[in-house]
Parts: sequence; structure tokens; C-alpha cells
Amino acid sequence: MKRCIIGIDEVGRGSLAGPVIAVASQIIDDSFTVQDSKKYPNEQSRVHAFHIVQKCVKYSVGHVTVQEIDHYNIHRASLIAMQRAVYSFPFDTKCDYEILVDGNTPIQIHKPFKVRAIVKGDQKEKCISSSSVIAKVIRDNIMNNLCSVFPQYGFSKHKGYGTKYHKQAILSHGITCYHRRTFNPIKNSLLLCCNA
Repeated sequence: MKRCIIGIDEVGRGSLAGPVIAVASQIIDDSFTVQDSKKYPNEQSRVHAFHIVQKCVKYSVGHVTVQEIDHYNIHRASLIAMQRAVYSFPFDTKCDYEILVDGNTPIQIHKPFKVRAIVKGDQKEKCISSSSVIAKVIRDNIMNNLCSVFPQYGFSKHKGYGTKYHKQAILSHGITCYHRRTFNPIKNSLLLCCNA
């Protein structure tokens, strides 16, 4: 049976708003180079890499909502997003799969595959780097769309992360249903509102 490798990565873990997106990808054409998404200096270069990668891999996407993040906690929610990416992957019955997960926690799946966690895997394994790029571009698009609905928060600039601009917008305008209420900066702003 042919050995096949799937790489998994997620993005959005440290954000104050928006979902966590995970991607599972298998390289089907090795004739491309890719770095992890953090190595691309701007959104345009990530999109360019995404179009290259998209032609060379099979992939699937998993995500968790803000409500799920608040319910489970960010660590558990990130693992759930990765599990969902695996369960929606178009597996080939002729392959013996090994799943490589970025980070130090292997996900639990109900499939007879070997699962291995690799610290800084997005810098070491091409299939994980591919997943990193795809997940980042998908999540960036989500946050750009949210920016058109909530322009006062500037989501297209910071993608929901805790920049000075974003924190000031939260203090000025309150929070949206896309903000993570269990994260400290959001909890603190809610306490300020309650005590005002």
C-alpha cells in the first residue's frame, strides 16, 4: 500500500476575534516551494503562494466558531478544528496515511492512521507549510469580510489580533458577536462596561 502524508496546521489561535481555521493537506505535485505563512511579508504574497499551493495539494478545511472557542477553551477548540479538517479530507483507500500535526500535541482521531506532532512543523514539513498558507488565506478572507460589516474595528488590518488599534476600537465601540469573550482583553473590556 502506498504511504501518504497529510500535514495539518491551524491559524487564528491567538486572535481576539474570529474563528480558528485548520487545514489538512496532502502534496500531489512536489514541484513547488513553500514556506510557512508567517514567512510571507504581506497578504498579497500569501495569496500568491496560496494559488501555487492550491494546484499542488489535496486539502480540506475545519473550523471552530467563536462560541465554540469560548465554550471549550482555545487549546481544545484548536484541536477540534484540526480533527474536523481530517474528517472532511478526501482519503484514498489505496493509501496508508501518516498525519503530521504542527505543534506538540497530536490530535486524537477515530481512524487507523499514525499521528505525529512536530514542533515547528510548519518550518520543517512541506505539507504542514502548505496547510499553514491555505489556512491563513482562508481566515484572512473571513476577517476581511467581517471588516465590511464592522468597519470601525479594522479587521482587515489586524485580522482580529490584539493590536493597539483593535484594543482601542473595543474600548470605543464595545465588542461584536465575533469577539472571544473568554480572552482577557475582552473580559476586561466587559468588566469596564459593567462597572461604568
